[in-house]
Amino acid sequence: MRKVVFYMMAAALLSGCNARNGNIMQIEEQGSFAVGGTVLTDSLGRTYH
Repeated sequence: MRKVVFYMMAAALLSGCNARNGNIMQIEEQGSFAVGGTVLTDSLGRTYH
């Protein structure tokens, strides 16, 4: 039973790897994750990084 589930999951995952269309989103510029960036604060004082 475990083998059947394993093979079914593997087939589902591998079939999803090839499902690409021509519309891809490419990041033109990416900032640093370690330093800098923008910190937003909402009205309740919570911060969003």
